[in-house]
Amino acid sequence: MAHHNHPLPTQLCRPTDPLPKGTPTVQGYDFNQGINHHALLQSFLNTGYQASHFGRAVMEINNMIKKRQQPGNLVNGKNQEDPSTCPCLRGCTIFLGYTSNLISCGVRENIRYLAEHQMVDVLVTTAGGIEEDLIKCMGPIYMGDFTLPGKDLYRKGLNRQGNVLMPDENYNIFNEFIFSLKPTLFVRYTWLKLLWSNTAALQKNKGCNVQSF
Repeated sequence: MAHHNHPLPTQLCRPTDPLPKGTPTVQGYDFNQGINHHALLQSFLNTGYQASHFGRAVMEINNMIKKRQQPGNLVNGKNQEDPSTCPCLRGCTIFLGYTSNLISCGVRENIRYLAEHQMVDVLVTTAGGIEEDLIKCMGPIYMGDFTLPGKDLYRKGLNRQGNVLMPDENYNIFNEFIFSLKPTLFVRYTWLKLLWSNTAALQKNKGCNVQSF
């Protein structure tokens, strides 16, 4: 069997081409400087891995907020109405889209805060997102586990959504509430051509927590 000698290269590592000027370097947050939440979020941008994706999202949201605070649709250089009461006169319109599972979990309270304080202009969701929102005002959803067997939960009247548990009883309460509103909704929409918000509908139900909506 022949033996071949493979001499090691004189330089084990490849030469590195210079990176573009201004390329950020990796640098994490130094907690020895104390906890500064604003600086911590900013540091994610140069932390690397998934943190950098989060950091770019934070930067984009800050750009949206900054743009939204600028006046838009000026007439002769002036706004004809206060932008705080007329979203069309703001510098941009912020849309927030979400699916029903985000309402089932604790993210719902974050979305509620954004809507309550007019930090977003338009909510885009599914019918399930509206349904779950109403249900959360009528009954609790419990913490569970991703590994809980569905067969056992079914016997107990529980539905697993990821690692949260929705009691069947909540759906029964929701169905009774919706059916009790059908006559009123029919009159308002068919005859009076009036739309009814979820908040107005909830105020008709004394058993729900309207403040949580």
